[in-house]
Amino acid sequence: MKKKIIVFAVCLLAGLIGFQTGRLVEAGSASPGSQSDPLITKSYLDERLSSMGDPGASVSKGFTSTSLKKGETLTVPDGAQLIMYKGNASISAGSLINLTEGSLFKSGNSLVLYSLLFSAGETTIKASSAVTVYLAY
Repeated sequence: MKKKIIVFAVCLLAGLIGFQTGRLVEAGSASPGSQSDPLITKSYLDERLSSMGDPGASVSKGFTSTSLKKGETLTVPDGAQLIMYKGNASISAGSLINLTEGSLFKSGNSLVLYSLLFSAGETTIKASSAVTVYLAY
């Protein structure tokens, strides 16, 4: 009986030491996908998108780079995928599903950079600055 109590105490002490060590090194401090712990880095995304081909050219993976000037609109067909790569734009008609975050963007919402968006019906986006997007139909 005494031996079981000693073994239990040693295991409990080892667990507490391990827990405190984890807290000291901040093992669980950043939430996944946040600025301090991104799901992917911008340099990785830049490299992957640049390997897809020249802007404006159709690429083997099905994505096409499209650039818009401030004030221009782009109609995204139903079922298309979109990655907002550079600039600011908002939805002027229709809706998009942000597959990265699992949220719905309706008319008036701004698009999120580097997120994979899915067109739920024909959607129109309007550029509020120079914009680069990658589309897959």
